[in-house]
Amino acid sequence: MSGAVPIIRQAGEGERMWFAGGGVFTWKATAAETGGSFIALEDHIVRGKVTPYHLHPDQDEVIYVLEGELLLNVDGEEHTVRSGGLFVAPRGVPHAFMVTSERAHVFSFQ
Repeated sequence: MSGAVPIIRQAGEGERMWFAGGGVFTWKATAAETGGSFIALEDHIVRGKVTPYHLHPDQDEVIYVLEGELLLNVDGEEHTVRSGGLFVAPRGVPHAFMVTSERAHVFSFQ
């Protein structure tokens, strides 16, 4: 058994946490709940929020932009992703993003 449990969360449900640099994310599924398979979070972020240039050695990261615009740096190249766009960083690929719209709303899986 993996330790995973069924998860059902509605809009607005899930533990909320402030993320340094501008935003509040909501845990939709934690690693403990998925038996370590993945995490899922919803993030409401503001203009200028920047993530550090980083990589994930053991998992892929997927970000779907529900609203707003992000400027991505992926392995040294810049890309803009807007509402309805998707970003996938395979494990080991360095990446970072900055919010360039007034606000952004994203959903992320890792």
